Amino acid sequence: METAQMGNKVKVKYQTTLPNHEFVSDDPNKEVEFRIGSHEVIPGLEKAVDGMQRGETREVNVKARDAFGHHRDDLVLKVNRANLPPDSELKVGKSFILHSKNGSKARVKVTDMQNGWVILDANHPSAGKNFRFRIKLVDIVE
Repeated sequence: METAQMGNKVKVKYQTTLPNHEFVSDDPNKEVEFRIGSHEVIPGLEKAVDGMQRGETREVNVKARDAFGHHRDDLVLKVNRANLPPDSELKVGKSFILHSKNGSKARVKVTDMQNGWVILDANHPSAGKNFRFRIKLVDIVE
């Protein structure tokens, strides 16, 4: 039987939960196609699929470092409200794209607003979280 390996394009179905068993993605029929080693999906998912056989199902725990990374304090910014576009609708919990003067962009989330200051978090929403995947290797495409 053929085994998935680095460089193969594969098709998988998966469900994702947090360690407390809360579903993150609970559609067991959702299929994703990616090339192992191309960084199209999180590293933990690539590692889990490497070595699987067509039709095999596997459950794996993926640590934050192999998912969306650890939460980084250096990506939490304190910004004077006057330095943000005046038409920005800022509310705690709301995300938006922040454009810098050098042309780069980042999705940030407003986490706090006090005394003319806005706290923005540029971490991925799932940074710092561990996941559990139930993966089925549907096909090795190439």
